Formats: sequence, structure tokens, C-alpha cells
Amino acid sequence: MDESELIELVRKAIGLHETSLCLEFVNEKLVRRIRDDRVLQLIGTPKEIRSLLIQNILAGGTIDCRRETREEYQDRREFWFRVRVPAICNRSSTSLSYRMTTETIPRS
Repeated sequence: MDESELIELVRKAIGLHETSLCLEFVNEKLVRRIRDDRVLQLIGTPKEIRSLLIQNILAGGTIDCRRETREEYQDRREFWFRVRVPAICNRSSTSLSYRMTTETIPRS
């Protein structure tokens, strides 16, 4: 499967967000960081920020597919994906990490 096919599978999985929890924050420490960041507080709660990410992707936002090169993650995944949400990126330099579980990625 090439990178464009992987990206379309990710987009499809995120499109199913109402029936599956395909995106979750990587850890509780990140959720606390979002709640404590004054700039991100202006954008919304962690749940609202997740919603912005989903809306951006469903509206055709760009998803970058990156091959995992960090040694500590290579046993967990071959690729990772980046989405830049203008409403967030224009206000904050904070990088928000979500995990997409492979169980939620459609097989067709």
C-alpha cells in the first residue's frame, strides 16, 4: 500500500468518528498541557480541539504521511500522520499528538 492509499484510509477512519473513537490524545499529560495553555484555552477544550481536527480533515485538510524514523517508535508503527489545523496553528506553536488505533482503520 502506498502513502496516498494510507492517507485515504486515515481520512476514511476519521470520517467514521461518530461511530468510532479513532482519535485519542496520546496521553493525559498532553490533555493537561492543553487545559493549561492560555492560547489553546482560547481555541477550546481538548474535546473541541479534537473536533476542529476532524472538521478540518473532513473538509479536505491536508494529511501528511511520514515514515517513522524514531527508533523508540519503530516497533509500534511504520508511519505517522500530521495534520495542520489553521485555527490552531495560527495561534499556537504547540504540537498536539493523537493516536489512531489500527482497529479503527477500515480494511476496504
